[in-house]
Amino acid sequence: MVWAVGFGAGGTFREALERAVSQAGKALGDDPDLLLFFATRPIPKKEIPLMRRGAGLPGAPVLAGGRVHQVWKPGAGWTRVPAVALLAGSFPFPCVQALRFRPEVLPSPDGDPLAWRRTLGFQGPPPAALLLLAGLKAYHLAPLLPGLQAALPGTTLAGGVLGPGGARSGTGSVFLENLLPPEEALGLALDPPVSMEVLSLSAYRPLGPPHLVGSMAGEEVKELDGKPAWEILRAERPDNQSPGNSSLLAEVSSHPPGEDGSLPCGVARVVVHVGKRVRILTPGGLREGQWIRFCLPEPEGAWEKIRALPPFPREGEGCALLIACPTSCRDSSRDPAWALAERLGGIPFLGVRSWAQIAALPGCGPLLLGQSLVLCRFREDASHSS
Repeated sequence: MVWAVGFGAGGTFREALERAVSQAGKALGDDPDLLLFFATRPIPKKEIPLMRRGAGLPGAPVLAGGRVHQVWKPGAGWTRVPAVALLAGSFPFPCVQALRFRPEVLPSPDGDPLAWRRTLGFQGPPPAALLLLAGLKAYHLAPLLPGLQAALPGTTLAGGVLGPGGARSGTGSVFLENLLPPEEALGLALDPPVSMEVLSLSAYRPLGPPHLVGSMAGEEVKELDGKPAWEILRAERPDNQSPGNSSLLAEVSSHPPGEDGSLPCGVARVVVHVGKRVRILTPGGLREGQWIRFCLPEPEGAWEKIRALPPFPREGEGCALLIACPTSCRDSSRDPAWALAERLGGIPFLGVRSWAQIAALPGCGPLLLGQSLVLCRFREDASHSS
């Protein structure tokens, strides 16, 4: 099992893909069985039928990926120049299955696990891991994640929500042999000997203590701890943050705070504060009885946590994919991606910016996170090696 990364810029999309495949192929030394690409440029529909031939792809490797607004260029950092970055893998036998998630055919979150597995096309044991990549309108997946976990016990789940953002948010941003509609998602099911280890870190800091959500009016939070929500936010918001500042976040949890004040299974969501109106944008909506605490993005905090980690073990070397929140560091040298690249040593490493991340938190199943970093390390499971 061999992994490699490639990067290509300039020219058309197909030419950039060809350069990335060529670069990865030199390190791979074999025909790829999986090509997972991320493009900071549009994927022209007219070029899709020519992608395999133009990139010199032999056979029928799994070709999947998506459109993002930034990728990590090895040795150079984050870039949004028109480019294609990819992970390529060559395996001793088929161990990757591509799945397409259509909202209209997925079972309910509490549906029969067997119905889930039939819908997804799994006939045998659950896969070792499942990498999920969703379009910007696929937030319906958030409440479905528990059902997916129940249907695939023991499967490691991780992923992200992709898209260029801005005015093009409604266009298809996920690719599986073709561009998928923006409300769909793809999954890459990985069987042994491939394993996926996941590290997730929050990239925000709390402004104050947790608060109990009282009355609601639609998405608007009226009361926290029995007081007007806008008064609490005004008291905690830094002086240099205007009421309409879009960087305000709320960590949301259905569990009461721990003894240390932390919120178990907390996920970051965007806060919209205008005048005396406070809205928290979360899939499925915020509910009375949940807990929140207001936060600000701070990816530098994740940099410090990563620097405190020991170097990653080299056994079953593999490769790593970072699915990172879109917030940039004020000091680029303290970007968490640099710290991860250092801890990974020479292990092939690729990063993408995503609008939301998917991973399990301690004591919880998989969740749709926000303002977080999710590192997926793919490597050979020694217990299944020959």
